[in-house]
Amino acid sequence: MAEAYLGEHRQNIAADALAMARDLNRYGPALQGNPQKFNQLVAGQAALRSLPEALVLTREGRILAKGGYSLLLEFDLQVPPLAWDVADRGEVALVTSGSEDRVRALL
Repeated sequence: MAEAYLGEHRQNIAADALAMARDLNRYGPALQGNPQKFNQLVAGQAALRSLPEALVLTREGRILAKGGYSLLLEFDLQVPPLAWDVADRGEVALVTSGSEDRVRALL
C-alpha cells in the first residue's frame, strides 16, 4: 500500500513539475531582470500546486528564484549527477531523499 502511494505521489510531483516548468518558461524570461517578481512567480506556482518548496537553480547550485514555505531544500542542494543528466534530456528526474520522506523533481 505504501509503495503504491509513493508511486502515485511521484507521478503527481512529476506532473506538477512539468506544468510549473511550462509556466515559468512562458513568463520567466520577462522577469529575468527583476528577481523580486521572479521569486513571486515561483512562490505563486508553488502555492498553486500545493508544493512546500520550489527552486530555480543553476547546475552550480546558485539559486535564481525560490518559493514555498519550507527552507529545507535550500540547505540540501545535493543533486545526483544522474538526475542532472535526465533533466538535460528534458525529462523529469525524480529524487527521493535518503530517508524517503521527500520526493523532489528536477527538470
